[in-house]
Amino acid sequence: MQSHRIAPVMGEAVRIAQCNSVNTPQARPRLVLPWVVRLYTPCASIATQRTGMTVSHKKNAPITVAVVSRPEQWRQFLALPHRIYASDPAWIAPLDFMKREQLSPANHFFEHARWRAWLALRDGQPVGRITAQIDELHLQRHGDSAGYFGMLEAEQDDAIFSALFGAAEEWLRAEGMRQVRGPFNLHV
Repeated sequence: MQSHRIAPVMGEAVRIAQCNSVNTPQARPRLVLPWVVRLYTPCASIATQRTGMTVSHKKNAPITVAVVSRPEQWRQFLALPHRIYASDPAWIAPLDFMKREQLSPANHFFEHARWRAWLALRDGQPVGRITAQIDELHLQRHGDSAGYFGMLEAEQDDAIFSALFGAAEEWLRAEGMRQVRGPFNLHV
């Protein structure tokens, strides 16, 4: 198994594979990541995953994906990149207050958008994160049923990325979206 390091790039587009019907496994949006195509497991193979359920993992303990809702989870969500990139000399940490502002209800993006955040946990410790968002202004203008993912950070493990994408995809599908694009970090 190859190891992959993902460093999401702002504005990097993800090609979308659209399907015919929303109610079949084949209709689920598929993410085709331009930088690592084999990283994402096609939707049909993760059809049985549900948010909060356990995903098998060969190397270590199982991975659990949880919706971020409590203050402690928000602290873990914001701190995760600091732990993942701590040994990377090229990584410059964003200012903490700017990240808190971005997620604050005072962010004007939230006046016309709905969103959700998830943490991937292994043995109770955060190992990945992702957000999914729906911009109502975009939908009104383009009518393309497109949702977005962003703030994607995780340890180098395909199972973590599959679980995170599965949670975001499932929520976007439940909200009526037929396409998934990203990474776009909330206000972009």
